[in-house]
Parts: sequence; structure tokens; C-alpha cells
Amino acid sequence: MSKQGKLKVGVIGLGMGRFHLNNYAQSENAEPVAICDLNEDLLAERQKEFDVPHTFTSVEKMLEMDELEAVSVALPNFLHAPVSIAALKAGKHVLVEKPMAMNAEEGRKMIRAAKSADRLLMMHFNYRFSPAHFWLKKQIESGALGDIYFAKAFYKRRRGIPKLGGWFTQKKQSGGGALIDIGVHILDLTLWMMGYPEVKEMSGASFSKIGPQIARAQNKKFDVDDLSTGFVKFRNGAALFLEASWASNTGTPETYAEWYGDKGGASTQGGLKLFHEIGGEQVDSTLQPTIAVQTPQQHFVDCILKGTQPICPAEHGLTVQKILDAIYDQAKK
Repeated sequence: MSKQGKLKVGVIGLGMGRFHLNNYAQSENAEPVAICDLNEDLLAERQKEFDVPHTFTSVEKMLEMDELEAVSVALPNFLHAPVSIAALKAGKHVLVEKPMAMNAEEGRKMIRAAKSADRLLMMHFNYRFSPAHFWLKKQIESGALGDIYFAKAFYKRRRGIPKLGGWFTQKKQSGGGALIDIGVHILDLTLWMMGYPEVKEMSGASFSKIGPQIARAQNKKFDVDDLSTGFVKFRNGAALFLEASWASNTGTPETYAEWYGDKGGASTQGGLKLFHEIGGEQVDSTLQPTIAVQTPQQHFVDCILKGTQPICPAEHGLTVQKILDAIYDQAKK
């Protein structure tokens, strides 16, 4: 801990990691002291931008810093587990980007490492951290929708494959395609609103149709899904439908979820909407909540300093990972 009482943090991976670094830099309780990336030009750029004292091209060397207390892991998916586990073993708290890992077994190892080291392992499920989503969560917890018995989650792109030919589109490095990349966002948000019920059974399907066509035309590698769907049944009787696509011949690209309760419903399609029946009349409300919400990084820092549990625990990451695994397993059969 610095003299100012700030938590000394580092960021590993400076692509998406820039957003982590920016949020730490704006936090009153965090002090970015180290960054790590293989790209030395990017390291120099980020060091200058955020005035970070220490730079590394080696994760191992960075984790040897005694003063470093916590890190964000914002690397390609295949590195999430090994780097997170190494950081936990080195005594650092860890905020890991989505998805948790390549598969559920890696996720279990990460949780065991966190418990063994007595350090916090938190998921970076950033879709939760918006005024609209926080407000809706509070409404649901107050009983505004009643018993949520069905939900639908969509993240649809018409043509939106990230970095074609890079690690995103190679299964050995990503673990999958659209489902594990963007489906994880809307799946977590939908499950969070439902209270993360226990999964009973599920089915799913994955497709790779448009992506390979585009990849072949550009002589790029593509061996992952460009569209996946899943149907989940929970032990409490509720159910959920999920669809995620990078490339599909659909209409307007959109990301939204819908929740069906026995007292009311909600949707994030085109903004936050609530659906109720009052005095026999059907009432639809469009809302724009303005409540203050922390960034995931500030929440992570506060949980460490205060010794409190995060709203995005590693166990939620593992549940999401199990669902992703099940959908991919179904596709193999």
C-alpha cells in the first residue's frame, strides 16, 4: 500500500488493458505502478499516457514486484488461466477479463489458486456496470417483476468478426468464437438479473458458415463458431434462450436481453423498458436511470481495501464457462 493509502495495481496486456489502466488511473484509491506487454512500442506509449513508473515484457518479472498488490489480466483467452494462477500464487489479487478461461476445468483451477492464496479473484463482467443495468437489478431484487421464469439473451452482429486471422478466430488460442467472445457478455448479464439460478440441463448448437467464407477470401485462419445458440433449464423451473453471432444474414445488429416475470417484464432492446399490468391496463415504461455506478476496476479496488465480496465473483465466471462448454460439446455430437 502506498503512503497515500492507495492500492498499487498493474495491468497485464495493453489492448483491452488500456481501459483497465484508464479506470485505475481515475480511481482515488488505486495507483497504477506497473504494466506488461510484449509490444515494447505499446508499452512506451501507455507508460507516457498514464505516467506508469515500471514497464515489463515478462509477466514473471512483473509479478516479482513486492509492492505490486493487484493486477488486471487482459490477455488472449488461452493465457487467462496460467497468468491469473501465477499472479495469485505470487500473492496478487486478480481481476480477469472475460471469458474466465478456455474451459471450466481451467476456471476451477483458478478458483482453487485464489482460495489457496487467500486472494480475491474477480471477473470483469463489465456489462453489469451501467446505470440502467444496476437500476434494473435493484428493481428485480425488490420484486418488481415477481418470479422470473423465462429470459432471452441476444448479441447479434451481421458482419463483425474481430481481427480475422488473429487469435480470436483460432480455437487453440480463443477456445471458441462468437459465443465465448461476445455471448459471454449478454449471458452473464441475463443470469445476474435472474439471480444466477442453478443449471439443471441444457442444449445448444454452434455454426461456422459466414466466417470461413470471408476467411478463405482473405487467406486467413478461421476454425471457430460465427453463430451459437443455447437453451438452458434451471432447477428452479426457469429457462433461458441465448443467441450470439459475429456474422449472420440477419437484420439490424443488436444486443439485448428480456426477462419474463409473473408480475412484470423487462427488456434492454432499444433502451430499458418495463412491462406491467396496472388496473387491468397494460403499461409500458421506457426509462433512463441516472444512478451513479462504479467502474469494475474501482469496485475491484474497493473490495480489496474493504475486505468485501465482489458482485462479479469467480464462481459466476465458472457457471458461465460451464454453459459455454456445454454448448460447444453439443456442437460436437
